[in-house]
Amino acid sequence: MNVICKLKEAEHLLEKLYEVQGVEDRFKRYLDRFLAAVRSIPYFLLRDYSVRFGLHVPLVEKLYSELFEEIAEQIENKEAINFIQWWKQKMEELEKDPLGSLLIDERRINAQNIFMLPELYKVEAQTRAPLVQKVEEYGVRVGWFFKEYDMEPVLIVCEKFLNIMKRFVDEAETKFPPI
Repeated sequence: MNVICKLKEAEHLLEKLYEVQGVEDRFKRYLDRFLAAVRSIPYFLLRDYSVRFGLHVPLVEKLYSELFEEIAEQIENKEAINFIQWWKQKMEELEKDPLGSLLIDERRINAQNIFMLPELYKVEAQTRAPLVQKVEEYGVRVGWFFKEYDMEPVLIVCEKFLNIMKRFVDEAETKFPPI
């Protein structure tokens, strides 16, 4: 699978989230899958560019930015070195962004290397009247919010993060076009 396929998978899962937003268990399952897909996009981008730059990292080997950089330096591939420096800077920017840190924070990985879903809550009209207005403003049927980022409904946060990832991939293609 390449980064474009991963973007399409995330888009499909976001559509499913909108369809099932009123069914809690299905919503949480699709949200978990969406977050796993969208947070893996930078790593699929890294894998795609390792192939593009001829780094020859076996597909069975986990590709980290450090390994990418080490191989790029060993073979003296200046374009690959420029790419990995740019990629690492973009990842740092994501980690500093409130949305990015919520969705890609490595502290959300448990001992089994599984991403932990951020805590959610559902808006109830009787107890959270100000947030109900936010829900209606965004046109979603159910007010799901992340506890750590309750400024916007989960679906809007997911859309925004997917758009951030699309721009990440588009910027890579612009700065480092195929040869």
